[in-house]
Amino acid sequence: MAQRPITKVSDRWFAQLNATVTSGATTWVLKSSGATGLPTISTEQQTILHCGSEKVLVTAVAVDTPSAGLDTLTVQRGYSGTTAASHSADAAVAMYFYDDFHNDAAERIAQLERFVYGLFSADGTVQDGGLQVQATGTPGMTVEVTAGAAVVNGQLVALRALYTTAAFTAPTGGNKRIDCVRIDQYGAISVVTGTPSGSPSAPSVGTGYLKRAEVYLRTGSTSIKNTDDTTNGYITITENYL
Repeated sequence: MAQRPITKVSDRWFAQLNATVTSGATTWVLKSSGATGLPTISTEQQTILHCGSEKVLVTAVAVDTPSAGLDTLTVQRGYSGTTAASHSADAAVAMYFYDDFHNDAAERIAQLERFVYGLFSADGTVQDGGLQVQATGTPGMTVEVTAGAAVVNGQLVALRALYTTAAFTAPTGGNKRIDCVRIDQYGAISVVTGTPSGSPSAPSVGTGYLKRAEVYLRTGSTSIKNTDDTTNGYITITENYL
């Protein structure tokens, strides 16, 4: 059986019938510009409307038809177990967020999660070269994290665009420091600041986070680079691939 289309809803969409429709009418004319704001009809999504106690499935929208300013909907009557009925002129036609929309989306998400968890049994980065920590184009005291995907704390997360971290600060007092770049199960990037020391060690990134890189910082660092220039900070990549 083919998977049914995703239902998309419009934010509190409301219109009125331009004329009375019978229980068998499959075209509904709306008052002036009534279809404005409805989701675009396609084979990938559904538009379900409510009029009185009846739900209808919209299969086509004709703007400025049958006359200028009037929009016509082609509808499937008595949708989702409701009963087709006659509706008078000026009757309200609206789009609500029905529980079946939510339940359908929730079930699809659950199926996706089960699929993902079946593929991955541990946290780590999907092996597509993403979520790499790198120096910025002109190295400064920030670093960039490239787009990519990972499993963090058992959840699939994705960074869709290049992300620039907040600025790092150089340690003082002659000691060095190692900071860590991490990602959480919601896809948020953050930095954990280490403790300055003559022989520094990387701090823990905490439960529920995936370490992406360590950043080694010296006193007086003015930039962070991809390799060690013996003066500034530099990135040490810590990979954990699935």
